[in-house]
Amino acid sequence: IFATCRNPEKDLNEFKANPNVQILSLDIGNDSCINDLKNSNTLPEKLDICVLNAGILYRDTCLDEANTKDMLDMYNINAIGPIRVAKGLKSRLNFENSKFLLTSSISGSCGTTFAGEMPIDGSIGYRMSKSAANMSGLVINN
Repeated sequence: IFATCRNPEKDLNEFKANPNVQILSLDIGNDSCINDLKNSNTLPEKLDICVLNAGILYRDTCLDEANTKDMLDMYNINAIGPIRVAKGLKSRLNFENSKFLLTSSISGSCGTTFAGEMPIDGSIGYRMSKSAANMSGLVINN
């Protein structure tokens, strides 16, 4: 099992004692992660599965509080990050039965804004980035 995070020195501490888990540094908010994954000597040539759970959330609660810098950061990590990872792992996941799984959130569903499940004006930037992440997942897996 290979686990990645931006700060392995600080994060994923609960896995450090497990000999079956290797923790690697990876920042999916940067294009350099594409080559980091492509050229990794640690990762095997073939991976069975990639589960991408990376994401960030800045709390903006209404349109008046929306901060465009924060919105761009969320879009960069939540929507573009999966594309970077898929590009970097393409040769390692390009075989029969390999899987690329992207976790998302109900916040990214356009349908919930109208069903009364979530207020339409809450977490605007996050919701937009997760909606785009959902499309990233469809694009990657087709």
